[in-house]
Order: sequence, then C-alpha cells, then structure tokens
Amino acid sequence: MALGKPVIATAYSGNLEFMTPENSYLVGYKLVELGKTHAHGLYKKEWLWAGPDIGQAAASMRHVYEHPDEARLLGERGRADVQRTLSLEAIGERMKQRLLQLAGGPARVS
Repeated sequence: MALGKPVIATAYSGNLEFMTPENSYLVGYKLVELGKTHAHGLYKKEWLWAGPDIGQAAASMRHVYEHPDEARLLGERGRADVQRTLSLEAIGERMKQRLLQLAGGPARVS
C-alpha cells in the first residue's frame, strides 16, 4: 500500500486497522480450523484461520486488471492513508502524544 499499488487482502484481523473498502480490495472469508494438514510452525492444528473466498479474490484480481485507472486511484488512496496514519512521522507523533499523556503533560487528542 505504501507504494500506491492496489492491495487485495482478507477482510479479517490486524490489517483492518489500516485497510478499508475505500483504500483496498477486501475479500470475504470463512473461519476454518487449520487441521493437521495445515498446521506448521507456531500455528496449531486447532487454531482458526480466515480462509479467503477464492472466487472473490480472483474477481478482485480480474477487476484490477480490467479497470487499471480505478485500481490506480484506489492504490493512491491507500498510499495516502498509509502515509497519514502509518508513516514514521505519524507513528512518532502518536508515540510522543502518548508519552506526554503518561507524563501528565499537555497531550493533544488525535
């Protein structure tokens, strides 16, 4: 997203902190148990995973291909949102405000 590319991702979990329908192509999902065949590393077989709707993901990919101007605009919106909320400057400002708040100083609510 930071590069202004259109992004397609599952509409589940932490990425929804910065991905919205206005700046990304969000794909539906169904929670599935990982099961023995999918468990590896830190992931345990009884854990749930957001299994993406493959048809919807493919449709989003096709849409990006068939509507490059629209996809480019969505990617630019994503880039602007990432810059506004996740850039080093934005995160630094949030950290500064939180530290001021913890120290009892005049923090600005954002």
